[in-house]
Formats: sequence, C-alpha cells, structure tokens
Amino acid sequence: MQKTAIDVIVAHGSGGFPLQVFGEFDVPIVTYIEFPSFGHHGHSAAYPQPDYATFRDKIFEMTSYHQALKSDLVIVPSKYAKTMFPVELHGKIVPQMEGFDIKRQQTAFKKESGYFYVGYTARDLSSAKGFEKFIILAKKVLKERQKVKFVFCGSPKVLYSYEEAFLHSNFPAETRPKDFMSYLLEREGISLGGDSSFQHVSFAAYADFASFIEGMDLFVYPLQFGSANWGLFEILFRGRTTIASDRCFVPEVIEHNRTGMLCPYDDDELWVRRIVDVIDQPERFKHLGDAAAADMNDRFHISKVAPRYLDILTFATLRKRLLLD
Repeated sequence: MQKTAIDVIVAHGSGGFPLQVFGEFDVPIVTYIEFPSFGHHGHSAAYPQPDYATFRDKIFEMTSYHQALKSDLVIVPSKYAKTMFPVELHGKIVPQMEGFDIKRQQTAFKKESGYFYVGYTARDLSSAKGFEKFIILAKKVLKERQKVKFVFCGSPKVLYSYEEAFLHSNFPAETRPKDFMSYLLEREGISLGGDSSFQHVSFAAYADFASFIEGMDLFVYPLQFGSANWGLFEILFRGRTTIASDRCFVPEVIEHNRTGMLCPYDDDELWVRRIVDVIDQPERFKHLGDAAAADMNDRFHISKVAPRYLDILTFATLRKRLLLD
C-alpha cells in the first residue's frame, strides 16, 4: 500500500480542538477560530453574561489565545474577528471567510398581493444578531407604511448571547416565556398568523430557506454583534437589496450605496427613512442587489476562495519547513 505523508493539519478551534496535537508532530497546524471568546464577541447590556458563563468564557478565551500561540497559523472569518485577539498575536492570524456556491432559484414563497415583504434571517433570533432591533424598526415602519409584511427566519434557541439566562432570572417557571422570541413578541404586542404584519419562518430544508430569501423584497440586517454571519452572505449572493448596520464585520462585506446600504446601529430614524424609501421606490434600489450578487461571486465564490485557502496552507507549510531547517 502506498503511503502519502501529511503536509498540514487543519483543525477547528472548538469542534476539532487541536490542543492535544501541539508538539506531537513536525507537521504545521492551522487552526480555525470563529472568535476567541463570547466576551470579545459582545452581547447587549440588557442581557448580561451570568456568572457561570463568565467563568466558562475565561477558559474559552485562554484556550483560543493558547491555540493562536501554538498554531503555525490561525484562520478567522473576517478582519473584524482578527481584532478580537491581542495585537501581539495578529502576526499569526489570517482573515479568510469560507467559500460559497450559491445558485439563484425561483421562489415558491407565498406572498399576499399588494404587500411589500421585508425579511430578516439569522442562525438564532437574538438581540446580538439584530432580531430585537428588527422588530423595533418594523413597528416604527408600520406607522409610516401599512402594506408591509415583516418575515423573520431563524431558531428561537439563542446560542451567542444570554437572553435565556435573562428569562430564567426575571420570570418564575410558571410564567416564563418559552424562548426569547416569544418574550420579545409578547413585550412588543405582536402576534403571528392571521392578519398579522409579522411572520416567522422556522429552519427548514435548504431549498425552502433559499426560496424564502428569494421571495423577500428587502432585507433589513441590524447586526449588533458578530464575527461573520453566514446568513448575510446568502442574502447578498441572491441579489437582495439589503440595509445593514455599519458595525462588526459588515463593512467588509457591504460597500455603502454600491452593494447595499449601511446604517449606524442606534439611528432608528435613519433606518426607518431608508426602509421607507425602498418600500416606496424598490426599482430605484434594485441595482444594489444586482451589484451585491456580482461582488459576492467575485470575492466569495468557492472557485475564488479555494485558491486563497491553498495559498494560506502552503505558506504555513513553507514557513514551518524554514523554521525546522
């Protein structure tokens, strides 16, 4: 049997957890870390990190730093994610988002005639991902324009922030909302179904998710905290007109007034004005979605990203070889 030597080991910082591999081989180790800790990732002050999570997060953070020290290179998904690490470690950290192969399709999403559809999507419906801000903006827009439907897609189970701990600390078990989505909708006086202006789309087959995105007339993406969110790339690859917050990694992905529009997170008046502008004149802004789709395919299609990954791994291999020599 022919044997081929391993040239490089690539490990996910938490899923692959390469700590036991350091120092065991002469093979270079490249680690992928999405962000070094939840403290660096960020969360809303309204939903603080509980004590148990603070302790756990310190271990996560020190583990991430240790991996950056011991790895030959670390890949992070954005330049913003790189800034979460101490500057002393930056020389070993390379920003590179993953590659996509997203093909456009006809939508089968059912829409009510005469309504403009505004969408939002994230892995989890949390304040960190912008869900709370989306709901607040939607209510303000509805005071200006009534023939609008707001559709949000994502899991009610929060992964990246501490809304669940907030619910457990502030509500007895018998009256506690089952999740943050339920709490927020009740707090804001919003119901789903029937004649409601709001609709929730759960995670489903990928084709259904894609159909939902293709069916929206506008996406509002008021991200509060994040290192690189997969859902935003799905939106832009599919040529959707998008208004997003000008924070975290988003300005690396959207160029204001060319491939979308950016808003300061806290400027609700500007958000509403821009949303209403698109509702009133959607064709005037269609070029933003078209430019976004072209830009995404040029920068983030798998055919463009794969060679860059190969360059990163080759560089790690050559540098390790020089150090060993």
